[in-house]
Amino acid sequence: MQNTTRPLALLLVVLGSMLIATAQEHREDASHVRARYEDFLKRREPKGKALANDVRSKAITELSKTQSKLRETNQAEQPKWTQKGPLQIGGRIKNIVVDPTNNSNIYIAAAAGGVWKSTDAGESWNPMMDFTNAIAMGALCMDPEDPTTIYAGTGEQVRGGSIYLGAGLMKSTDAGQTWSVAGLTSVGSFSRVFTHPKQPTLM
Repeated sequence: MQNTTRPLALLLVVLGSMLIATAQEHREDASHVRARYEDFLKRREPKGKALANDVRSKAITELSKTQSKLRETNQAEQPKWTQKGPLQIGGRIKNIVVDPTNNSNIYIAAAAGGVWKSTDAGESWNPMMDFTNAIAMGALCMDPEDPTTIYAGTGEQVRGGSIYLGAGLMKSTDAGQTWSVAGLTSVGSFSRVFTHPKQPTLM
């Protein structure tokens, strides 16, 4: 019995090693992901023009206006939807920052869900970045001298590769209510963002 089991176990180990090696060969590296993303954008660029950094947020605004007009003219009765779940499944959290002046104010960066904020120490949460130009998140930090100023590095990076590409470094100066592009729009993803504790303008 042992003579039969050992060759079988050895065969399984060899096959497993071959499968792992094959998977690693076919795994996309960061340059391939970036090239695919740039090709995606290029196919959507107007002739002779580059896409604006805030193209997604502008598109969402225009869509909202169109939907409002449709709701005003649509006379048919609309179905009412109720959320049924699953509600017990959490997503990936890339960063957590807490307001040093009020520890009830907490911000989290969700891997593919933007920035969320709690004002009651985590009992409830509200999304703060649904309508910005990118909601894939990699990093989050707070100005040490002004807790209403928050920086969000968009684009998730895992094991040195970009999983979801972002649209640069975003900045909010009103505790997450509104966001603007601070720069680094060519950076596909972030793993960390830091501000100097004694010199907040140095990042």
